[in-house]
Amino acid sequence: MKIVKCFYNSLVLSLAIGVILFNNVWLQMRVNIGTIFFAVFFLLLVIGSIFVIKKKINLHYFVTITITIISILVVFMILGFTRLQVVPAAFIREGLHLPSLSFQLINYTLIFILAALFLVISFADIRSGIFKK
Repeated sequence: MKIVKCFYNSLVLSLAIGVILFNNVWLQMRVNIGTIFFAVFFLLLVIGSIFVIKKKINLHYFVTITITIISILVVFMILGFTRLQVVPAAFIREGLHLPSLSFQLINYTLIFILAALFLVISFADIRSGIFKK
Protein backbone atom coordinates (compact mmCIF):
# COMPACT_ATOMS: atom_id res chain seq x y z
CA MET A 1 0.00 0.00 0.00
CA LYS A 2 2.95 2.32 0.58
CA ILE A 3 3.93 2.13 -3.07
CA VAL A 4 0.34 2.89 -4.14
CA LYS A 5 0.40 6.00 -1.93
CA CYS A 6 3.74 6.95 -3.39
CA PHE A 7 2.39 6.45 -6.93
CA TYR A 8 -0.70 8.59 -6.19
CA ASN A 9 1.24 11.40 -4.53
CA SER A 10 3.83 11.40 -7.33
CA LEU A 11 1.07 11.63 -9.92
CA VAL A 12 -0.72 14.49 -8.16
CA LEU A 13 2.49 16.45 -7.59
CA SER A 14 3.73 15.92 -11.13
CA LEU A 15 0.37 17.09 -12.51
CA ALA A 16 0.59 20.26 -10.42
CA ILE A 17 4.20 20.85 -11.50
CA GLY A 18 3.22 20.21 -15.12
CA VAL A 19 0.43 22.80 -14.90
CA ILE A 20 2.81 25.35 -13.39
CA LEU A 21 5.37 24.70 -16.14
CA PHE A 22 2.70 24.74 -18.87
CA ASN A 23 1.69 28.22 -17.72
CA ASN A 24 5.20 29.50 -18.56
CA VAL A 25 4.96 30.40 -22.26
CA TRP A 26 8.72 30.79 -22.74
CA LEU A 27 9.37 27.29 -21.39
CA GLN A 28 6.39 25.81 -23.21
CA MET A 29 7.71 27.00 -26.57
CA ARG A 30 11.14 25.45 -26.03
CA VAL A 31 10.51 22.21 -24.15
CA ASN A 32 7.92 19.45 -24.36
CA ILE A 33 6.08 19.89 -21.05
CA GLY A 34 4.64 16.38 -21.39
CA THR A 35 8.13 14.91 -21.37
CA ILE A 36 8.95 16.96 -18.26
CA PHE A 37 5.70 15.75 -16.66
CA PHE A 38 6.58 12.08 -17.19
CA ALA A 39 10.20 12.65 -16.11
CA VAL A 40 9.11 14.41 -12.90
CA PHE A 41 6.54 11.69 -12.24
CA PHE A 42 9.10 8.92 -12.68
CA LEU A 43 11.69 10.80 -10.59
CA LEU A 44 9.24 11.45 -7.74
CA LEU A 45 8.04 7.85 -7.88
CA VAL A 46 11.55 6.39 -7.72
CA ILE A 47 12.82 8.74 -5.01
CA GLY A 48 9.60 8.44 -3.01
CA SER A 49 9.61 4.65 -3.27
CA ILE A 50 13.19 4.47 -2.05
CA PHE A 51 12.40 6.65 0.95
CA VAL A 52 9.17 4.77 1.71
CA ILE A 53 10.83 1.36 1.45
CA LYS A 54 13.72 2.46 3.67
CA LYS A 55 11.12 3.92 6.06
CA LYS A 56 12.67 7.39 5.96
CA ILE A 57 9.25 8.94 5.34
CA ASN A 58 5.74 7.86 6.28
CA LEU A 59 3.03 8.70 3.77
CA HIS A 60 0.27 9.07 6.32
CA TYR A 61 -3.30 9.50 5.05
CA PHE A 62 -3.32 13.15 6.10
CA VAL A 63 -0.16 13.80 4.07
CA THR A 64 -1.92 12.42 1.01
CA ILE A 65 -5.01 14.56 1.69
CA THR A 66 -2.85 17.66 2.21
CA ILE A 67 -0.86 17.12 -1.00
CA THR A 68 -4.10 16.57 -2.93
CA ILE A 69 -5.84 19.68 -1.55
CA ILE A 70 -2.82 21.95 -2.02
CA SER A 71 -2.28 20.69 -5.56
CA ILE A 72 -5.95 21.21 -6.47
CA LEU A 73 -5.92 24.73 -5.04
CA VAL A 74 -2.72 25.66 -6.89
CA VAL A 75 -4.03 24.27 -10.17
CA PHE A 76 -7.38 26.06 -9.81
CA MET A 77 -5.67 29.34 -8.92
CA ILE A 78 -3.39 29.11 -11.96
CA LEU A 79 -5.80 27.76 -14.57
CA GLY A 80 -9.39 28.20 -13.50
CA PHE A 81 -12.04 25.63 -14.34
CA THR A 82 -12.30 26.04 -18.12
CA ARG A 83 -8.57 25.76 -18.84
CA LEU A 84 -8.32 22.88 -16.37
CA GLN A 85 -10.41 20.81 -18.76
CA VAL A 86 -7.76 21.13 -21.48
CA VAL A 87 -4.28 21.82 -20.09
CA PRO A 88 -3.46 18.58 -18.21
CA ALA A 89 -4.74 16.51 -21.13
CA ALA A 90 -2.72 18.65 -23.54
CA PHE A 91 0.64 18.07 -21.90
CA ILE A 92 -0.09 14.40 -21.22
CA ARG A 93 -0.92 13.98 -24.92
CA GLU A 94 2.30 15.83 -25.79
CA GLY A 95 4.30 13.56 -23.51
CA LEU A 96 2.81 10.42 -25.00
CA HIS A 97 3.38 11.76 -28.55
CA LEU A 98 -0.15 10.70 -29.49
CA PRO A 99 -1.93 13.69 -31.05
CA SER A 100 -4.82 11.45 -32.12
CA LEU A 101 -6.00 10.98 -28.52
CA SER A 102 -8.88 13.25 -27.56
CA PHE A 103 -8.69 15.52 -24.55
CA GLN A 104 -11.93 14.02 -23.29
CA LEU A 105 -10.53 10.47 -23.28
CA ILE A 106 -7.37 11.58 -21.48
CA ASN A 107 -9.37 13.56 -18.91
CA TYR A 108 -11.76 10.68 -18.20
CA THR A 109 -8.85 8.26 -17.86
CA LEU A 110 -6.99 10.65 -15.56
CA ILE A 111 -10.05 11.25 -13.38
CA PHE A 112 -10.73 7.51 -13.17
CA ILE A 113 -7.12 6.71 -12.19
CA LEU A 114 -6.93 9.48 -9.58
CA ALA A 115 -10.34 8.66 -8.08
CA ALA A 116 -9.66 4.91 -8.01
CA LEU A 117 -6.28 5.36 -6.35
CA PHE A 118 -7.70 7.81 -3.82
CA LEU A 119 -10.52 5.42 -2.94
CA VAL A 120 -8.14 2.46 -2.61
CA ILE A 121 -5.88 4.49 -0.30
CA SER A 122 -8.85 5.73 1.72
CA PHE A 123 -10.43 2.31 2.18
CA ALA A 124 -7.11 0.70 3.03
CA ASP A 125 -6.40 3.33 5.67
CA ILE A 126 -9.90 3.06 7.11
CA ARG A 127 -9.59 -0.72 7.20
CA SER A 128 -6.21 -0.54 8.93
CA GLY A 129 -7.80 1.54 11.67
CA ILE A 130 -5.89 4.74 11.05
CA PHE A 131 -8.85 6.85 12.20
CA LYS A 132 -9.36 4.99 15.49
CA LYS A 133 -7.97 6.50 18.64
